[in-house]
Amino acid sequence: MVRQKALCLALLVGLLIAPGAWADGLDLARQGLAAQRAGDFDKAIGLYTEAIEKGGLTPADLAVTLTNRGDSRRSKGDVAKAVADYRAAIKAAPDVFSGYNSLAWVLATNPKAEFRDGKEALELAQKAVELCDPLLLPACLDTLAAAHAETGNYREAVKQQKKAVGLLKKQGAANMVAELNKRLKTYKKNKPWRDTAAP
Repeated sequence: MVRQKALCLALLVGLLIAPGAWADGLDLARQGLAAQRAGDFDKAIGLYTEAIEKGGLTPADLAVTLTNRGDSRRSKGDVAKAVADYRAAIKAAPDVFSGYNSLAWVLATNPKAEFRDGKEALELAQKAVELCDPLLLPACLDTLAAAHAETGNYREAVKQQKKAVGLLKKQGAANMVAELNKRLKTYKKNKPWRDTAAP
């Protein structure tokens, strides 16, 4: 999911955080994203937290910032705090897909059973697909496939993963296709995906 997020993170701020009002908070969120993409997760978390605490962010801006902070926390191995951020993002803006998608991914793929919940993951992933921006739909379908696999519905997992791969090919995202194909092979073997990239 860390690699999958590269697709989402590159576009989320541009799609949902409009320039203009409350520049201080938005600037901090953008700086946080730059730090996150550079792998400096401590700095990213600090910047996102400062942006959130300043207030003035629109609900959509807040949801994206919370989701990105959650992703940074998860990259550091703090899954519990990441999950809390994702749930806060959903509460802040129920019509923004990012929190649903990230939370569903954790609940479907985390190597630790204590964090997994296939039923909730499936519900969240379905909501993410419903709300997802068309450009980011492959990432949401990838999560949906993982959720189906976690519930044991491998036929549907394969179907959704093939859809995601097909869309990525149309978008010319060859670097992402290889990763999604790895998961597709796993689902064809009737096995769920475990996000070993997660600490």
